[in-house]
Amino acid sequence: PWTVVKGATDNGEFSINGFGCGLRPYIAETIGGIDNEEANARLIAAAPDLLEALIALVKAEDDGEQAMVDIGVQEEIEDHPVIAAAREAIAKAIGSDQP
Repeated sequence: PWTVVKGATDNGEFSINGFGCGLRPYIAETIGGIDNEEANARLIAAAPDLLEALIALVKAEDDGEQAMVDIGVQEEIEDHPVIAAAREAIAKAIGSDQP
């Protein structure tokens, strides 16, 4: 998992760390003085978890009605805009042209 650490680098106010990423434990760092700097760092750190959650949601929808009931969705959502948005976000995250 990626984490946010305040004041961990010389250049940035926040660093995004990913343990198990080779010799350099950090993924990115933010530049001090930017509005929403901490929120941006937290969003970057959450990106892998958000992608995993979207993939699970779309997979449950693809697997059919029982899978959706299992995660608490009681209505058909195949054509729901949230599923289309999830597919587009996944495609963007993995670099695919196909949502």
